[in-house]
Amino acid sequence: MRTHHTPGTYGSALLERHLRRLRRSGPDGPANAALQARSVDARALLVHAGADPWAVGELARAIAGQDLEPEDRADGLALLDDLLRTHGPDAVAAEHQGLHAQLAFAVGRAADLLDRYPRIPPQVREALGVDLAEPSVWPARFNGLLPGPGLTIADGTGPRFDRIVPGTVEPVDGPLVTTVVTTYRPGPALMTTIRSLVAQSWTAQEILIVDDGSGDSEVLDLSLIPPWTRRPAST
Repeated sequence: MRTHHTPGTYGSALLERHLRRLRRSGPDGPANAALQARSVDARALLVHAGADPWAVGELARAIAGQDLEPEDRADGLALLDDLLRTHGPDAVAAEHQGLHAQLAFAVGRAADLLDRYPRIPPQVREALGVDLAEPSVWPARFNGLLPGPGLTIADGTGPRFDRIVPGTVEPVDGPLVTTVVTTYRPGPALMTTIRSLVAQSWTAQEILIVDDGSGDSEVLDLSLIPPWTRRPAST
């Protein structure tokens, strides 16, 4: 795991003053501020907060949630792994248990943590259970998380998420709603987004697709999208 900024860079008195101020909103105040600021420097404040289980969990939450560098989620997972190994599951706060299991899902270890952690928030446990479900039961489990009319999975070979088909609902008319979709090196995922927007029940809508500096060879093929969807010039 990489070494992040150390408290000594800024001075303990300054960091302590900021910690006291941010904790006025609650114990999660410093990490929430770091996530909102999306600043690597804000991590030094969380390191200064200490090495108790709550402080380590909040540091992991900030690093993984900021996701500013390619290694950040792996670093957050490593911190939580060490926290669990050192202090045991009962010492890990419920919200950090849930985060640990979510980060571990990407590396195939979520099921083990669902068994080990007793206080994962119910909504996180339920969502991970859906993610871990067998393909044959996944649609029914996923529909259980949603209000009607539910969804089905179309036949095909692509990712299940890209083959989701929503249930039929009555159209709703009203003022024009504009949705701005930014894209960089557009691919199949963009078409999934557009199909989802087009399938909304709100009929008075337009979709603006803004290409965020893709190369000339990577610009979206306009023939793939509906003619009423506008695509401004690249930014």
